[in-house]
Amino acid sequence: MDAVAQEAGLPQYHANWSENFPFTRVGPVPEGEKEPAEVPGTAAAAGFRAALGDGSFGGPYQAPDAVMERLFAAAVEAMVEALREM
Repeated sequence: MDAVAQEAGLPQYHANWSENFPFTRVGPVPEGEKEPAEVPGTAAAAGFRAALGDGSFGGPYQAPDAVMERLFAAAVEAMVEALREM
């Protein structure tokens, strides 16, 4: 999955493009991207939430659906491989 992100030139952070699959969107997605959040490692929960604002750790909010299809295929492939190793 990291290879897909690298090929697309997109950083992976929590709640950014890498979790925004066409089949999981429930509403409008902000345009553009967010600067990576700077959260102190010792922040209390309220400080952490305040630093994140909308919950995204940063980066683009959305990627083209073709990129998301490649990311999903890579995730399925990784899971199948993990199951085979059990």
